[in-house]
Amino acid sequence: MLPAPADFKAYPESVQEKIVSWTDESVFGESKRSDKIISVYSRNSMANIIVSAVVGTVIAVGSFVSFSMTGNVAAFAPLAIPGAAIVGNVYITVKGKHQDDGGPLQ
Repeated sequence: MLPAPADFKAYPESVQEKIVSWTDESVFGESKRSDKIISVYSRNSMANIIVSAVVGTVIAVGSFVSFSMTGNVAAFAPLAIPGAAIVGNVYITVKGKHQDDGGPLQ
């Protein structure tokens, strides 16, 4: 952060340039760190989506095959697992957004 204008003008011009340069470096460094954090969150989100889709598909196919072989409707009970996972993921996502905003779910 830059000092107050009156204080800033009290410094020699070479020092003013260094102060501005340090402030710029700080701002750009913070921006780069934020970009890296967002990139990591994005990769983690995509990995979670892929794993959830694969697990859900495996359970659905397994349930259908089991029902086809046995004719028992109870074979579809394992489909509750991906359903519960979806509800849990939605809850966690909403909770995370409210925490970022200072919302009621803290």
